[in-house]
Amino acid sequence: NSPDPLAWSNYTIGEGLAGNRVRDLIIFEDQVIVASDGGVSAWDGSSWSTFSQRRDIRRFHHSGDSLRAVYTNGYGVWDGSDWVEKTNNGITGVALDNQGVVWTGIANNGITSGGISSLADSGWVHYLPDGPSTNSVLSFGFTHDGDLLVGGGRSNGEFGLSRFNGNQWQIWTNPT
Repeated sequence: NSPDPLAWSNYTIGEGLAGNRVRDLIIFEDQVIVASDGGVSAWDGSSWSTFSQRRDIRRFHHSGDSLRAVYTNGYGVWDGSDWVEKTNNGITGVALDNQGVVWTGIANNGITSGGISSLADSGWVHYLPDGPSTNSVLSFGFTHDGDLLVGGGRSNGEFGLSRFNGNQWQIWTNPT
């Protein structure tokens, strides 16, 4: 049973939360960590404290004793005083799959070769065609089954959609 909504506590900037628009929250080291439009705050059971001004965090997760965050266009790990970037040039998007694995879309921009990467225990694993249908990832997400969907385009004007089930790619392109 849920508690009576009239008995709930509401927290806003007035109570010490960094911002009123909460994007994500996680329980980490016995604290409630909240990403908001005003930064990152922690609730220790009695009060809020803001420990980061970073406003573009979309999602948290933790691995062992490290707090990790997916930004609008990046990924980082909290080192106790700041976010340490774990991504490289050309990031077009970042997402977590159903198992908490970090994936990044990468543009083919002359600096990077494009594609999509996942962060494994041993480091980044990079994928290029035979899938996805493009080297330049414009958007991506995951199906309810956990398959990766990738949309993108090539410099020759070809666009397409690809699906990766962890073993093989299925590719759809626009007709010419």
